[in-house]
Amino acid sequence: KSGYRPQVIGITTNDSKVLFVYHKEYDLWMFPQGGIDNGESLEVAFWREMGEELGNEFVDKFDRNLNFILEDQSTFPPAKQGSRSLKTDDGQDIFMKGKVYFVLASESSTTELDIEKTEFDHHKWTNYEEAQELIDSIYQRGKQRITRQIVDELKSKNLIK
Repeated sequence: KSGYRPQVIGITTNDSKVLFVYHKEYDLWMFPQGGIDNGESLEVAFWREMGEELGNEFVDKFDRNLNFILEDQSTFPPAKQGSRSLKTDDGQDIFMKGKVYFVLASESSTTELDIEKTEFDHHKWTNYEEAQELIDSIYQRGKQRITRQIVDELKSKNLIK
């Protein structure tokens, strides 16, 4: 009801590295993410979105214990606010101001991702320093800020090195 569309960002780690995916259409390195549907829990949204974006075969190798990393939000520029439809669980129309992000992480038992079964064009497993280089290439300031915050938090939790 606050006007912020809930989104889940899925973090995948393996051997102290984190998975980044690249979307050629947007020229963007990022983490898989997607909207949380009305009435859907964070966990259900995480598994649904990761399956859709990375392929169920890969996601089936994730640890089922999810690690909550952080929550953050991004407000759209005034010209973009209200440009998308947003409804409450009971169907009430809401003026969309931006997005609120819930970041969850899971450890994968494999690094073998078949990119052809994903919604992306490339992928990289990165350590902290390599992640910083990819983050520097993100041209959207809000995405860059949130991605940097996520990577810093992963490092503070010893999930990446």
